[in-house]
Amino acid sequence: MLQADNMTCDFKLISADGKEFALHRSLLSARSKATLCCKSVVRCDFAGTAEALLIVADKYAMTELEEECTCHLLATVSLENAARLLIMIDEHNFTRLKQGVLDHLKGNTVEFVANGGLVELQTYRGFVGLVGEVMTTLNGSERKKTPY
Repeated sequence: MLQADNMTCDFKLISADGKEFALHRSLLSARSKATLCCKSVVRCDFAGTAEALLIVADKYAMTELEEECTCHLLATVSLENAARLLIMIDEHNFTRLKQGVLDHLKGNTVEFVANGGLVELQTYRGFVGLVGEVMTTLNGSERKKTPY
């Protein structure tokens, strides 16, 4: 059995808050083993870890881990992290997660903009398309609320 120590691990996952996770590349490539190994990390809820694991899960086609990370991120989406998530989603084309974040923002357009969400999106290199999509979605939801 492989031990999770820095001497024998050949892959390192670093979370947004700087926590390092030493992993074995062979575990990442063996879907079920990697999923079991990484699920406990997702449940620990380190800031940014679920985002990083989602990217790894997508790259190595670990569908169970990808689903676990997506569910975790959907459950923890907020006005404070929505822009960061939308940028990550746009870079990696996570359609289901994108729809969930946009659904969360519907009805919260003013708060999203006031919270700096739009400014954060503008720092993204693909901001024109992403901001257009976000604003179209948010404006469409605001129009539906207004009775004519």
